[in-house]
Amino acid sequence: MNTSLTAGSSVYPPIQLKFTYERLQNDANSKYNDANGAVYTEAQKYCEQQNSSDFSGRNRVPCIEKYVSDHGVEPAPVIPDSMYKFNFASPAWSADLAGWSLVLSMLLFVAVLVRVFLGWFLPKVTK
Repeated sequence: MNTSLTAGSSVYPPIQLKFTYERLQNDANSKYNDANGAVYTEAQKYCEQQNSSDFSGRNRVPCIEKYVSDHGVEPAPVIPDSMYKFNFASPAWSADLAGWSLVLSMLLFVAVLVRVFLGWFLPKVTK
């Protein structure tokens, strides 16, 4: 009947929207990286204007770090992966062709057992 969705010994549930989750996470990370890249570019321009005579960059590094910490972008959002993993409780029996075939075969098996029992028991009772 194929109603069992057990994952076997797997840690994760059997139905996962893995690629949807990965796409959403990659989109969030790329937006975060773009925003951070813009802040670093602005910091570099700002600090070059502040210390225009410094060629080695020794004084610019603390300036850039301070600018980024003051104007920093929020960290990338963490998307909970539990929203993209599902586990379903499967029924023990389903009313489809396979389920009704099992019911019919069990009834026929019981009828055969009754017939064999009666064929063996009735002649002994009538003697």
